[in-house]
This record gives sequence, structure tokens and C-alpha cells, in this order.
Amino acid sequence: MTGSPSDRRRQRAIAIAPQFDYAANFSEGLAAVKVGNHYGYISKTGKWVIDPQYNNVGSFSEGLAWVEAANQWRYVNKMGDFLKGKL
Repeated sequence: MTGSPSDRRRQRAIAIAPQFDYAANFSEGLAAVKVGNHYGYISKTGKWVIDPQYNNVGSFSEGLAWVEAANQWRYVNKMGDFLKGKL
């Protein structure tokens, strides 16, 4: 490879176009992202898997992530379904 490290970084392709106010690292194939005041989850292709609807979120671990919705903390699975009960 030729050029400085900063030149090489500029030459890399952007996998997902900048469109989010915040984006976390991918965990289990999904990344938490913020649009406006709400968070949701995207796939590595940038497609929404769980639409932005939460006030706060965590990363997926063992197939679950914690989310805050309507002032309640709950777990969701990768399809956006809530587990029964509250945290």
C-alpha cells in the first residue's frame, strides 16, 4: 500500500451512507442508531431491522438488547418483540 494512513482512510469506501445522529458498533449483526430523538437497529447493509422508537437502547448480547420505551426498561429480541416482564 502506498500513501500515508490518512490517504488510505480517505480511499476506503463508505459501507453505509452517513444518515444517523448516532451509531454504535455492530453487535450480533445489528447496530443501535439514533435518528432525531429515537433509537432503533440497523443491519450491516444499513437497512432498518427495528424501526427507531426507543428513548435509549443497549447492544445485543445473546440475542437480546435492553431498550427504554414509555419510561420502562425492557428486553427486545432481534425482531423487536418484547420479552414478558420488566427489568
